[in-house]
Amino acid sequence: IGWLQGPESDIYGQDTFVWTKGIAKAGLGADIKTDADGATWFFERYADGRFGTDADGNVILDYGYFVE
Repeated sequence: IGWLQGPESDIYGQDTFVWTKGIAKAGLGADIKTDADGATWFFERYADGRFGTDADGNVILDYGYFVE
C-alpha cells in the first residue's frame, strides 16, 4: 500500500508515481505483479477516516498493488 495526500483533484491517476517514487524507491524488495499480458493491477482504497477532507481541503487516497 502506498498513498497520496492532497486536493482530491490531484490524487487520482497517480498509481505509477506512487509505485516508482514511493514503494519501489523505498526498496521494499517486492516486484509489482503483472498478468499474462504484462498488465499491472492496483486498487484505490477509500478508507474511512483517511479519505475525508481535512481543514486544508486535502484527502488521503491509498493505492494497493499486487506484488510477487
